[in-house]
Formats: sequence, structure tokens, C-alpha cells
Amino acid sequence: NAERGDRAGLLRAVPEEHLDFLARCPWVHVEENASVGRCIFVHAGLEADGSADCEAQIERLQNRDASHHQPEQLFGRDSVLHTPPQLARSGVTVISGHHGRVLLRHFRIIVDTCSGDERNALGALVLPDMLLVYSDGKVEPRDASVVFPGRARKKAPCVVGDPGTPKSATGSWPPSPNASEPLTPLTPNSFRGFLKEQSWQHPDPRQQGWSFSMPQGDSSPLEE
Repeated sequence: NAERGDRAGLLRAVPEEHLDFLARCPWVHVEENASVGRCIFVHAGLEADGSADCEAQIERLQNRDASHHQPEQLFGRDSVLHTPPQLARSGVTVISGHHGRVLLRHFRIIVDTCSGDERNALGALVLPDMLLVYSDGKVEPRDASVVFPGRARKKAPCVVGDPGTPKSATGSWPPSPNASEPLTPLTPNSFRGFLKEQSWQHPDPRQQGWSFSMPQGDSSPLEE
């Protein structure tokens, strides 16, 4: 273990295989999705650089260009909170964590529920279902039209076996896109059942007697 702020101690404490994994991780992931369009996944966000498609930023991230000390796309705050307008106008969604909050706006998703603090539940947003799921078993449906204008909330398919236990036709999660069995909608209850089966589920901090508040991150025009 290493004390907070002890960088040298942290480097000594992290197993070598973890360092190898982190060294191989991509800095950006771009995906075309039939339901929600083009999505760009990056740790903090993208800057509005005046270009038509932010390709120069994306290329630097894809090349893991370390010539820029603490690039805004990985370390920035207010400068990367918004989706660059030229991307939003073309229906591209930027998805990140980093900011210590959950923030859903037109073509922008930020999900960082724990802010690196183990006392806070880890969260993730299931797309295109728009289900915000937490490691403590909590599931919150969100309105898809908040992020994707003109799109009503829509459930993505999965196969549900026993009540509260989602399964795919192959018995794995997520469901296989080539499954031949009929698919039924994913619901908060069925996903909650899946979460409860997972060995990585964290204990509910409230049941442990912990007291904490969720950091709100930097103030920004999105929250005014």
C-alpha cells in the first residue's frame, strides 16, 4: 500500500503486470454504433480546436503521443467538458470519465461516480439502454433524448432467463449479436439481478457506516 500523494511508493506498490496493462491501453476509442451514431471514448474529453472533425487530436491520442505534457484530452477540466460544436452538429458523442460527476448533455456523456475513491460506488452507463448501473447494485434509467436529441428512451435487447437474471443465448454477457433465440428487453430489474451475481460487487458504503460526499468537480457553464 502507498499513502496518498506518495508517487514513488505507488510505483513500487503497483504490480508489474498492471503497469504493462496500463502501458498497452489505448488513449482513445472511436466506435460507430447503429443505435447512437459515432462515439468517441477518451479519458477527459476533446477540445474545441476549430477543426471540422478533431482528427488531429484523435490521431495524437491514437499514436499515444507523449510529447505534450499532460494533454488536455487526458488531464483537462473545463476546456474539455463540452463536445466540440463541430462534432455535436454532426451527431458525434464524446464519452469520458475523469470529472468526478455524472453529466448528460446533448452529445456529451461524463460518468465518474467514484472519482478514484473506493468508498464511492463505481458506475457505468449501458448504451444504448441508457441505464446507469453501480457496483452496489443500484440501477438508474436515464432519458436517451437528453444525450441524443430526438431519440426516445429505447431498450436494447438481451435474453432473460430466470427472473432477474439476464443471459444471452450462449450463456454469457453481453448477449451475442448472432444469437438465434428471441430476445427480450433489458430492464433495470434484470440488470440488477446480473449485478448481484458478480463477485466484483462492492459492499454498500452506507451499510459499512462510511460517511462521504460525492465530489462535484470543477464548476462549469453546464452546471449553472
